[in-house]
Order: sequence, then C-alpha cells, then structure tokens
Amino acid sequence: MNNQRVRFGIAPINWSNDDMPEVGGHYTLDTILSEMSEAGYSGTEIGNKFPKNASSIKKELNKYNLELASSWHSTFFLTKNTETELSNVEQRCA
Repeated sequence: MNNQRVRFGIAPINWSNDDMPEVGGHYTLDTILSEMSEAGYSGTEIGNKFPKNASSIKKELNKYNLELASSWHSTFFLTKNTETELSNVEQRCA
C-alpha cells in the first residue's frame, strides 16, 4: 500500500478575481497566503497578486509553508502568432 499523504491546494481566485480585480481586490497576497495555510492547504496556483519572478514567488510561499501547484496562462493560437504565444508560455513557466 502506498503511504504517501494526499495534499490539497487552492487557487487565489477564491479571494481575488484575476479577470475582475475589483472583486476581492482589497485582499493582500499576505492575507491570501496566510488564510490558505491556516485552512490547511499545502499548495496554491499563481494569481495576479503574486510577484513576477520565481525567486520572489518562492520566498512568499515559503513564509507560509506553501508550494506552487499550478499556474494559469491564456494562449491565443488562433488569433496571435504561434511562436510568440509559445515564447510567452515558456516565460511564464520559467
């Protein structure tokens, strides 16, 4: 039997909406991450309140013992240049 523990993550959109920043815009990143950790989650998706570089993101997550679980990135292969869109995805993953 596999004894690995199941871990759960949550998305910051439950506090602040990326598409409509006025919805939950008053929540700070510290509040969001603190409440995630207090609720028992171990991971999070990236949201618009996060820093834009990997080392700063890791620093913020470490303060609350959280890990990066996922990141949303919209792509527009039908309406924009494919190479540019792929480059944008690679930058997001970096």
